[in-house]
Amino acid sequence: MSQQAPILALEGSESTCSVALRVNETTFEINHNQARSHADLLLESVHQLLTEHNIKGPSLGRIVVARGPGAFTGLRICIAIAQGLGFSWNKVLTPISTLKALAFAAYQTKSVKRVYAALDARMDEIYIAGFEFSEHAASQNILSEQVIAPEHLLSLNPKLITDTPYLGIGSGWKYQTTLEQQLGSATQILKDQPLKASQLITFAITKQAELSTCNATALEPTYLRNEVAKKQPKQVRNE
Repeated sequence: MSQQAPILALEGSESTCSVALRVNETTFEINHNQARSHADLLLESVHQLLTEHNIKGPSLGRIVVARGPGAFTGLRICIAIAQGLGFSWNKVLTPISTLKALAFAAYQTKSVKRVYAALDARMDEIYIAGFEFSEHAASQNILSEQVIAPEHLLSLNPKLITDTPYLGIGSGWKYQTTLEQQLGSATQILKDQPLKASQLITFAITKQAELSTCNATALEPTYLRNEVAKKQPKQVRNE
């Protein structure tokens, strides 16, 4: 059996960030939980993994990157680094929804088909999307990616609240009580499990038919909230 080309993955959607490298069916990963230092940490981790496993950038098969939604600064940095690597090594990029990859990771762990992934979007809002997964069929969107106040979720679609078992995953489930009022009681909530780069690789391999690729120029993050700065209160600095 011929060996597959290595896969590099980058994730920086929240305060955590990570880089993973898959070589010969084994995935190696470096995780960080240091806010506001994504730029240095991601680049250092890419260099470390490639060096440790004697992989040259141009020999990579592809670069996988979480496209968001998520924290504005972390996403911007992660996407910029992926673009830079893509340009430097002439590689196509595979952007993956942060929410979908996170939901799929929960599905693989708990085997409950329906999953709502939610991230804390600050300002009393969340990024949320819902999916149904199965082993032999394509993923189905139950709720498209949204940025919304948790208490307004049901107004999008009154049929969201059902007796169908589901999992909740992500930092947005700190609003568990409100979300369960909107969606019904969850089978289980996985609040403190941020997306990891290794899970992006797993999703890219398992759900390859559902993904698209692009060149570095075309890569764009998914912010959902396009006017973050306008919503933030002005700060007065006394000097």
